[in-house]
Amino acid sequence: MRILVTGGAGFIGSHLCERLLNDGNTVYCWDNFNDYYDPNLKRKNLASALKNPRFFLFEQDILDLPALHNFFENHHPKLSCIWLQGQESVLRYNSRFCTNK
Repeated sequence: MRILVTGGAGFIGSHLCERLLNDGNTVYCWDNFNDYYDPNLKRKNLASALKNPRFFLFEQDILDLPALHNFFENHHPKLSCIWLQGQESVLRYNSRFCTNK
């Protein structure tokens, strides 16, 4: 399975990425490495995953809509998403994309 993990460099996200890789999945990690949490700590969190050929890191802001659109054009279909980025404004802004209408 191919899985996108947003906020994948944080504590929970990096552990989830490791588990998904260990289960044989291809993982796309999207994180902007802002200073809300120490970016150096986030990089350490991903040290092991970065050695895996089924791990792809996208160091971009999820609010960059052209980059997000480009990502989905190139990596969709059959891509599961796990949405973990945690800053409240990002969650509120992107919640409109997660509704079933």
